[in-house]
Amino acid sequence: MKRFLILALLLAGCSERGKAQAQAPAVATRQQSVISVTNIEKVRVTAGFEVITEGQRQVVNDGVLIRVSGLDPSMFEPRAMTRPDFIVGTSIGKVVVNPLATMGEARVLAPLPPAGSQATVWLPLPGVVATSLNATTLEQERQRAVSTTGYWYTFTAPSATAPTRQFATLNELKFAEQRQTLTRTQCEQELGKQCGTILESRLGPVDCGYCSFNQTCMPDNLCCTKTTCAQQGGQCGTLSDGCGGTMFCPCACPANEPYRCCDGITCSATKNCPGMACDPRPEPDGGATE
Repeated sequence: MKRFLILALLLAGCSERGKAQAQAPAVATRQQSVISVTNIEKVRVTAGFEVITEGQRQVVNDGVLIRVSGLDPSMFEPRAMTRPDFIVGTSIGKVVVNPLATMGEARVLAPLPPAGSQATVWLPLPGVVATSLNATTLEQERQRAVSTTGYWYTFTAPSATAPTRQFATLNELKFAEQRQTLTRTQCEQELGKQCGTILESRLGPVDCGYCSFNQTCMPDNLCCTKTTCAQQGGQCGTLSDGCGGTMFCPCACPANEPYRCCDGITCSATKNCPGMACDPRPEPDGGATE
């Protein structure tokens, strides 16, 4: 009898514990952020910049430029099927500097949040196309992203008295933020280019430098080698240099004026043309050159 009483008490205790566990509310877990915002600036773009807010396109002038670090650069490779967007609050931000070019640090431009307010920058889950989301689905995706990934960070918007950087255009802002200087070889290997400044590339704004002597940088950022007078087949005067410009090739001096003057153009029968003649040919009477 005593044995049956002990067994009944044990069963009752297990039942009560089971009820308590069943009634305990589920606790939602929130993934810790793996990215951070290391710098925040107010900017104004006079010509404006286009953003998508809650599925609607709009052009704004006042923005916030944030520096986001801790990103995985491989997510932004050109071969990636869907490169993630940066969303600040409910607006899709513009990537000013690609994290692929800076080993995991991006610079993102978004509409300026209210002064001193809390705003969250976040990346949608892989495969989600942010531009296709409306206000409702955008909020649903934000909740999913914040609760399951580490790609979010909450920051405080600049105050009303914070200084504002001024730019005429979005391209000017991009150029000011990150202009990498590469050698000609690096530009050829990475971008297939050779010279000049490239504002839009997979590495962000890039300066590829200058072309070699007797070359000019073309609009496609490739070097063009100029032709020479010796290659003009005896033509003279103002001629095309083969690279979109012109050059002057002096005509050969006639037999009765065999000396080229120092201006590189005029011919003379003696070496007494404006200044001493530079052509080291003998005088007409066969005398020695000067």
